[in-house]
Amino acid sequence: MEDLAILEVIPEPVVIVDANGRILYVNPAGSELLGYAREKLAQVNLLDPVPPEQHAAARRHAARCRDGRDRRYRLRLRRQDGAVLDVLISTAPLADSSGEATRRLQVLRDVSEQQRPEQALRESEQRLRNIYHALEHVALVTTDLSGAETIITGFSPGAERMFGYRREEIIGKPLALLHPRSSKPCVNAGRTSGSRPGWYERGGGSSRRC
Repeated sequence: MEDLAILEVIPEPVVIVDANGRILYVNPAGSELLGYAREKLAQVNLLDPVPPEQHAAARRHAARCRDGRDRRYRLRLRRQDGAVLDVLISTAPLADSSGEATRRLQVLRDVSEQQRPEQALRESEQRLRNIYHALEHVALVTTDLSGAETIITGFSPGAERMFGYRREEIIGKPLALLHPRSSKPCVNAGRTSGSRPGWYERGGGSSRRC
């Protein structure tokens, strides 16, 4: 194999694999990222650190790389200590002395920290959707109080039945839409102690006491 001295000192994790995915070389940064000793990684298949549920995706990406259709893809790799990393893999062919591309150079980048905020946001949004759908018999309305008007930002299925508006037609509208101008809105009654029942405006113009 050609002189790999430059790969020994660069901070980016680098792996060289053959056409079958067998690891021929890993630099110190790659060994540190994956948590394996270099001698343990040498001669093993690149699928070994890949969780079983990702094997099909890894094979699919490898085939696309051989065809020249993929040069960058994301994959999960499991460290020796069991931690799973989200890794961005950039790949390029390496030609042998005859000019045939029998090996591939792969540069690994850990993007786990970037993925966590996105995943946390998705999970938070899903939890909120689950709560809303669980509250089938409770009228839950969330609002944004930061502007001149109080704006509706959430509307549960129970609120749809109580107020007579569909969620998609009420989101982004002023809270005042839910009550007659001459009456105190019942949805604001909980802000002060000793609140009294009020009236709200249903879709279609009818009013109802709550």
